[in-house]
Amino acid sequence: MIFFCIRLSILFLMLVVTCISQQKSVAAAEASLVLVVSGVEGELRENVEAALAIPRGLVRDGQINHLWLRRYVRQARQKVRDALKPFGYYRAEVDAHLEEGPGQHFLLRALVQPGPPTNLEDVSIELTGPGRDEKVLQQYVKESFPLVEGDVLRHDLYEKGKSQLADAAVDLGYIKAKFTTHIITVDPEIDRARLSLTLDTGPRYRFGRIVFPADSAYPERFLQRYLTFKSGDVFTYAALGRTHSRLIDSDLFQNVAIFPRIETADESRVPIEILLKPKARRTLRPGVGYGTDTGARFSLLYRDINAWQIGHRFDTDLIIAEVRQSIDFSYMFPHYRDIHSSTVIKGGFDREKTDSYISRILFTEAELVQSFGRGKRLSLYARLQRESYEVGLTDETSQLLIPGLRWSQRTYESPTRPLKGYHLGLEIRGTRKNYLSDTSLLQILGEANVLIPLPGRVSVFLRGKGATTRQEDEFEDIPASLRFFTGGDRSVRGFAYQSLGPVDNAGNVVGGKHLLIGGIELERAVAEKWGLAVFYDTGNAFNTLSDYELARAAGIGLHWYTLIGPIKIDVARQLSVTDPSYRLHLSVGFAW
Repeated sequence: MIFFCIRLSILFLMLVVTCISQQKSVAAAEASLVLVVSGVEGELRENVEAALAIPRGLVRDGQINHLWLRRYVRQARQKVRDALKPFGYYRAEVDAHLEEGPGQHFLLRALVQPGPPTNLEDVSIELTGPGRDEKVLQQYVKESFPLVEGDVLRHDLYEKGKSQLADAAVDLGYIKAKFTTHIITVDPEIDRARLSLTLDTGPRYRFGRIVFPADSAYPERFLQRYLTFKSGDVFTYAALGRTHSRLIDSDLFQNVAIFPRIETADESRVPIEILLKPKARRTLRPGVGYGTDTGARFSLLYRDINAWQIGHRFDTDLIIAEVRQSIDFSYMFPHYRDIHSSTVIKGGFDREKTDSYISRILFTEAELVQSFGRGKRLSLYARLQRESYEVGLTDETSQLLIPGLRWSQRTYESPTRPLKGYHLGLEIRGTRKNYLSDTSLLQILGEANVLIPLPGRVSVFLRGKGATTRQEDEFEDIPASLRFFTGGDRSVRGFAYQSLGPVDNAGNVVGGKHLLIGGIELERAVAEKWGLAVFYDTGNAFNTLSDYELARAAGIGLHWYTLIGPIKIDVARQLSVTDPSYRLHLSVGFAW
């Protein structure tokens, strides 16, 4: 009985302690401090609330530090006044008082009357030094400085104007420009202010000697291609930045560092030191993948990015797939006036077997590529090929010398997941009988696609492609590689790769002289790396411009965007046939 009473007493004490702890926790949870600001709106209110932000630690573990709270309330009025001055309000009236509610609940009310704004009655901006007569600087002072006489004094606009004026001077080569006078005088009694600025440009600096690493694996003439400035040009940090980007984008170097040695400038000429750490010269990159058009595939790329240590590039590319097998060689001679211009010598063997044809090509090609900036390329080429082909009932061998011209313009900013941009392409090629060719023909090919962003994380992708052939000889003399077929992942989805085109008397698809393809795709971004799409494709190959029929298909797709590009799964349904079927299109790749 005694032990029972003791146990009962212990349980009672534990219950009492628990109740007291819960009461304390409830009281602690009720302790809080709330800020209410009235009398101002917009950016004024935001600045006042930021100035009165409740300090960390004032409310801790559900308890308020009352000593700190009284000091916080005393400082509130002055903090509000200081928060309004940057917006030109120097005579604000502030009523800040603390209201205490039950359970340690406190409310700080700040009633603000900003008063009249302070206006600028005089704005004086002066340029001194060697650059005082620069038209760009003078124009900025007269037309673009964000504050003029009569405006409300805004300190943020004042600082913005100072920064932009100094940046304009630096962009003109006056890299040591500084303000010798920067004064704002305020008379709060009459709500007026004066602004006085004096910018001393200092001397104009130019690029001096440009030094590349003495032990660089590349010749200096090759490296100079990447410079966006030369000795004697006006010094700008923007030019250094563009040069740095070019060297990084070349994919030739692990590390790039550019140092302007301003401290050693002689007669205002700044020496430039460029440090480069080259990447490995030779690489061997295997890859595996699968695509509906190609089937399973294996690739092996050997690349020498600095052949003979003179900046030339040599590639060997081997592809083994269910539909296509090829080995190509290319040697690139860079041009020294433009980093995007080059001369390329190519050669190789290409075999392709589809449901419509079998083609075997042995070729060599020389191409001159000229860049015109902003993604524009123009190339002239001459290709000599010998092709044996089987199309329908035709089994022939042809030899062709094909000179041609290609032009393209591309504005997509990302190769893996662009948000907008377009690509245009035009090619003209032909052959002439008895000039190392078995037949005479002229072909014109054009394509265009555009990606347009829409509201709601939606984008629309439009594409089109067309081609035409003019020929003097029999159609059978055109090899498979110069005939037009369509169908597959990149043309009319819903139909097998290269399965669309004119047919012979036996019903075999033999390709056509002309081509027309179009498509529209709407994609809705989902999360960060996914997209859901709906699409409509149409197109066909044909022999007569006045009499043709376009195949049509529509479907849905799931797209996953990775570092190696998009992985797409599309399901398309044929719309232009009597007994339509569905077709799965998968495009996936991986390389290391």
